[in-house]
Amino acid sequence: MKLAWEAAEPGRAVKAMQSRLSYLSKLKPPEEPTPAENPPEVADDEEPVEVEPPKPYRSPIVDIASFYRPKEESLVRKYFDKFELERKQNSKLSEQINVHQEARKRSLMFREENRNFRLKSKEHQIDVCFEMQEQLDKNRASLIQPREDFRQQLLDEKRAKEEEQLAAAALSLPPSPDPKTRKSAGKKK
Repeated sequence: MKLAWEAAEPGRAVKAMQSRLSYLSKLKPPEEPTPAENPPEVADDEEPVEVEPPKPYRSPIVDIASFYRPKEESLVRKYFDKFELERKQNSKLSEQINVHQEARKRSLMFREENRNFRLKSKEHQIDVCFEMQEQLDKNRASLIQPREDFRQQLLDEKRAKEEEQLAAAALSLPPSPDPKTRKSAGKKK
């Protein structure tokens, strides 16, 4: 790969090495290299450049204690007894059942109160309707009674006039013979 880089851009590998060394020299104080360890590198068409070998990089000190469990906790393990586990599950289930039953009781009590309220309201409405009907009948009678009295008076007057006319007509006509007293002349026995 370095050869491909060199073919594309001559001196690129050397520049990369120098960039690495300058970065590392900024991180750590420079150490004196020994000449036996550092043979000069030669590029194809350049003069030999003396390059220091990279020093082993030491990472900064990291506290890794947070990644480990303390020995006491890692050795002590909590195992649940089967019966204890079932008891806890049963107690949780019984709590849920009790909560549900209480909610159901409250719901049924609310329904019963609501039903009683509706029944009382219905009875009250019926009573109010009967009272209103009675009051309406009284008011209607008080309005109709004078009319009926006047009508009755007119009827009485009319009947009296008719009787007078009949009586006057009866006086003006001669008395008619009684049909029972009249005998037929044509038949003999």
